Amino acid sequence: MKKLLLNSIVLSAFFLFSEAQTTHAQKSFLEEFNGPDLNPSWLIFDNEGGTHVGFTDDGEYEIVDSQSKSDAGLGLKLSGSGDFTADATIRLEDISEGRFDFKFRFLAPKFMEFVFNQNDFMRVFSGERGSNTVQIPSFGYEEGTSMHIRFAWTESTGTMRIGVAKEDEPMELINTISGLQKFEPTRLDLVLFRIGEGEHSPRLFIDRLQIQDKALPIGVSSFVDDFSGPKLDERWTPLDKAGGASQIGFSDGLYEIKGQRGSDAGLRHQIEGTGSFTASARLKLMDFSKSASDFKFRFLVGGLVEIVYNSFDDIRVYSGELGENIARFNKIGFQDGDALNLKLAYDDLAKTVQIGVAQNDGPMVLLAEESGLFEFEPENVEKV
Repeated sequence: MKKLLLNSIVLSAFFLFSEAQTTHAQKSFLEEFNGPDLNPSWLIFDNEGGTHVGFTDDGEYEIVDSQSKSDAGLGLKLSGSGDFTADATIRLEDISEGRFDFKFRFLAPKFMEFVFNQNDFMRVFSGERGSNTVQIPSFGYEEGTSMHIRFAWTESTGTMRIGVAKEDEPMELINTISGLQKFEPTRLDLVLFRIGEGEHSPRLFIDRLQIQDKALPIGVSSFVDDFSGPKLDERWTPLDKAGGASQIGFSDGLYEIKGQRGSDAGLRHQIEGTGSFTASARLKLMDFSKSASDFKFRFLVGGLVEIVYNSFDDIRVYSGELGENIARFNKIGFQDGDALNLKLAYDDLAKTVQIGVAQNDGPMVLLAEESGLFEFEPENVEKV
């Protein structure tokens, strides 16, 4: 009986962005806070005085909030309608001794704000929804390190995507709010608000703020599984029409799946987010040769792409958008028990996929490269 032994899968994000434009868009803006003066477009919130320390030697703008009656920070008027992306990079210090909120917010008839507090608690509030649309009790932020926050707004669908990254880590999509009809932002704020009495003075360091007149991807949520067990990661969906009989389970750092005649047997993982990504898988096939079977590493929905290796030692790459194979190689030399390494890299900027294969620990060989795949927006990856 043919067997599939899964050794690892890696789904990782990298950020090469599409260039879709809108006819009516927010005015682009960039402030990198190198000084010596603030861009005159900024509004300064400093009602009681002394909260704006100013530019640092590290190319940041420091705000300290020793008050408790109003916000301290910066605001920027927004100049138009249409798609936009707003990116802010900040650091927070002296945040453990008292209560505070940092807010990245958009004032509008129905406002929206990202809020982070001293308890490492993160949330997004939508005025149109009238509630928090996501709450993350423990984000894992370390005081003094960089945090990158992105709001990406698509006006035609009323969709806001919010992403956050720590330091140089890939950005995580933390929230998608769709169907918004009353979000018409007139101002963007980056503010610090100390809560309650006491001597604590949280400090905000703003490193960068950029607004672009297009909705950029947030990125694909990273996922790694080395199949070390003892339980299958809950983010997998087993594909099994045999009452569980195909899912054999873990053994020696592998996860075994037994093929079923006439139906798929394997695993599915939901791809969360949009944008460029790289996906790689390592596996072994046993009792596979000449069994009249296919193994497929495929990306489903939105312009299907699949890598198909058959039991006669042929490999091909198929594009659903093009309706044909974009590569095919016969008799590539794999044998039962060899490690088969597959890789797909998608560049959202160029709408290009690159597909490679390697045998055991050998070099990766490029199987196919195809550009202009405008429908490729996968929602699931499967190994079957």
